[in-house]
Amino acid sequence: MSNTPIQQAKLRLPLPLLMRQLGLGDHAKKNARCPFHDDRNPSFSVFQIDGVWFWKCHAGCGQGDEITFLEKHKGLIAGEATKLFLEMAGCAPVGHPPAIHRDNSERTHNKGFDWQACVDALTESDLERLGNDRWLSRKFCDWLREKQLVGLHNGRVAFPNGNETVHGAHVWSGSKDWYYHPSGVGTHPFVIGDLARAKQVHLFESQWDMLAFADRSGNYTAEGVAFVATRGASNAALLKERLPSGASILAWPQNDTAGKEWLNDLSAFVPGLGVARVPFSIERRNEFGEAVEVRLKDLNDWTKAGAIAEDLYAAFWHNEIFNPQPVESVALSKGKSVDLAALLGDICAYLKRFVVFPSEAQPIAIAFWTAHAWTIDAFDYTPYLQITSPEKQCGKSRVLDCLELIVPQAWRAISPSEAVLFRKIDKDRPTLLLDETDTLFSRGSDDRGELLRSLLNAGFERGAKVPRCLNKGSAIHDYEVFCPKAFAGIGSLPDTVTDRCIPIRLRKKRRDESVERFRKRECKKIGEPIRERLEAWSRDEKVIAALRSARLDAPDALSDRQADICEPLLAIADLASGQWPQKARESLVELCTSSENEDSVGVKLLSDIRRVFDEQGADRLSTIELVKGLVELDTENPWAIWWEKDIANGNTRGAATRLSQKLKRFGIRAHGIRVSHDSTPRGFLKADFEDAWARYCCDLFNNRNIGVACLCHVASLHLLAGRKP
Repeated sequence: MSNTPIQQAKLRLPLPLLMRQLGLGDHAKKNARCPFHDDRNPSFSVFQIDGVWFWKCHAGCGQGDEITFLEKHKGLIAGEATKLFLEMAGCAPVGHPPAIHRDNSERTHNKGFDWQACVDALTESDLERLGNDRWLSRKFCDWLREKQLVGLHNGRVAFPNGNETVHGAHVWSGSKDWYYHPSGVGTHPFVIGDLARAKQVHLFESQWDMLAFADRSGNYTAEGVAFVATRGASNAALLKERLPSGASILAWPQNDTAGKEWLNDLSAFVPGLGVARVPFSIERRNEFGEAVEVRLKDLNDWTKAGAIAEDLYAAFWHNEIFNPQPVESVALSKGKSVDLAALLGDICAYLKRFVVFPSEAQPIAIAFWTAHAWTIDAFDYTPYLQITSPEKQCGKSRVLDCLELIVPQAWRAISPSEAVLFRKIDKDRPTLLLDETDTLFSRGSDDRGELLRSLLNAGFERGAKVPRCLNKGSAIHDYEVFCPKAFAGIGSLPDTVTDRCIPIRLRKKRRDESVERFRKRECKKIGEPIRERLEAWSRDEKVIAALRSARLDAPDALSDRQADICEPLLAIADLASGQWPQKARESLVELCTSSENEDSVGVKLLSDIRRVFDEQGADRLSTIELVKGLVELDTENPWAIWWEKDIANGNTRGAATRLSQKLKRFGIRAHGIRVSHDSTPRGFLKADFEDAWARYCCDLFNNRNIGVACLCHVASLHLLAGRKP
């Protein structure tokens, strides 16, 4: 904010101090009872955001700053509350010299309308209100009045409608409401600067965007620079034949569909149109110190959120030449085939418009998965999409939002029961988009998660059924559970479900990474053409026949299970031909093999048992010795959490029993071992684990063999040199 009397007042009399002056100091804290209603439970907060104080009643009384608090507390209108606040803070505005009456020979007036009278009617308090309501500096507001670019009509701030010839006033009646006076006068662009002689012209849809940019950049007095607002996205044609030839033209569109249409309209008559982009969101701290995403609709939002001149200049220097993309007609004529390669590329581009992907392999895999959902009748296996992230707000649900618009029979579900799942799948064969999966498998002893896990374990293969009794056991029905499925949630799924998934691990985007804002109503228009092409492609009998007959070799880097689930995607890639077969294989290998490093708890246990044997140099260990060795390991694995307390309390039998239970699944059982001539406790021989290590810890086993070979090679070199190894 600029250094205006109101902002000085906020520094002198911040909200907590103001409340104490009003006798409401007990309410001036982060968690308090609301002073505006009978509050039994604390619902009122006073907090800071970027050094500015705010209040909010979470029960619905309202929110705002010091002035809105006075409005609410005293029952005042905005002007009266502002005046009272300035007086209480000792910052009452100093009178401004009366406006100078000018006879501007360059500016003529519409007959019956006197813009000069509007300029003369503008008062000091009106300028103050404009600056504070729109976050404009007082210096800039004074300059606007000096140049007769702001006035007052019927008590409301107004701007000239027309510059060289003022045809009327464009009047701001508050919030987003505007009207033109006199009525019936057409819209004219709002121009700052000498447009005819400008070498650089900045174009805006909204005059608020234009004023915010001119003020914050400080270039409103620069020679050779002009700023133009079309006063609406549909008014781009007003600038036709008005822009100076040879000038550099740069547009600042808003982040919505109307902004895209405005750019397209401008590009029709502005060759080489430059575009500077406002970020779709930035990160800020909320009242609790948490990082939150602040979405930005336009440049005015950006400056309100704290953008400074350097931010605007950075966006300016990163401008790009606008290349309008013609919208391909999706009215596919009968018999016309769909270009699958182009369709896959469009799906990738569509996804990347709304989600920041850490790897290029991810949107490629999702594009193939989307295509497979439309042709699932051609396949015996379906890979699950597992969309995960370490934290919230990383884009998981946004991926499902995007998929919901382009997959067949999308069914977006949160926390369904097992019965709902198998009945819905059997009846409708939907594309299941299951959100918040972390809530399904974190219920402790609740067996609901186990039932869901069993269903999902079976549902990746055609022919899998869930049998259930009907009519009190008088009949049995087999429910089909085979359908495309995508999951989104924080953390991981059960190991057996993960084994059937293609992992898509997302991360929170950085401040310098931006994507378009997802608005479902607007995005339907973007997704619908893709969906129509996918549907037309999937109805081609030749496509289904080709996919059914596909016999291909999966990359050697994939396991047998991974090769099975990736087969549909690879078949589609081969059908697309061109660069897609190679892209598909590289992407799937990258995604599937990167997940192999995250072993199951059982595999981690086997690996750490090997460490215990190696570190102790033993060929046999009792179960108690093995448990103690695992607890003492320096590792992030949970053995100390599981067993350290039992060992400390002498409950060795309980810990030993649980370890034995974990190892039984690998066919390894405790038995009597001789550790001395008079001691034969139950335990394990190192040889008991060799087969399991070779099967489940192959990377560790291979690395160990490589390490042994390297040590032997080094030792042989030392011996040849006559030195001890």
